Amino acid sequence: MEWCGGFGIATCSILTAFFAQDADFLDPEACKEFSQAMLKQNWFIFRDNAGLTPKAWMGMWRASFILQTFVSHLNFTYSHVGIPNLNTEAIGVRAAFTLAVTAVYHILQLVVDGNITFKIISETCGKCTKAMKTGNRDIWTPVIKKGEQFAFSKPVWGPMMQKFMQPIIALPNKDFVSIVQEAQQYAKHPRSTGSSRATSNVVPDEDDEFADLFAFH
Repeated sequence: MEWCGGFGIATCSILTAFFAQDADFLDPEACKEFSQAMLKQNWFIFRDNAGLTPKAWMGMWRASFILQTFVSHLNFTYSHVGIPNLNTEAIGVRAAFTLAVTAVYHILQLVVDGNITFKIISETCGKCTKAMKTGNRDIWTPVIKKGEQFAFSKPVWGPMMQKFMQPIIALPNKDFVSIVQEAQQYAKHPRSTGSSRATSNVVPDEDDEFADLFAFH
């Protein structure tokens, strides 16, 4: 599924750039600890996530990793594109946004499990492609373990993608439009994404750990 691969590669590049800017992340364990903290109680989806009380976190779905991944997709498309099996004619740009959220989750989980590592070399060692340069001229290259279980694909992403899709589809149009507008700060070329006309009567399961995602902050 090339559409999964595109989101996965974008997110991998964004997170690699983030880690490369902080010397603390030269320690692989620090990358794992950060990623694990981001996944706990879906911390990674909030823009303002200071403190340890989830109810106090704000900016749900507006975290920079998610918005950057989403806009990376928009930068290469005009309006939305058809995504197999996701009924994009009905849910439009929300499908792409769900994939952006899922991609961030997937990459963070790969880091936690040690299935993504970072090769760091000095620029003087030679030219390196598909890598991130830092201010101190180190070059970071993400290395993902080979295997279908680590792939950017629907079989791997499917269950988690559905968990995120339901609350995203349930967002009121005005709230989703405001998220898309906030994402424009990362756009290289501003494009009109419009707003989805999809509505939803999805009711969350109160026993589901993802139920809180239906409450927009």
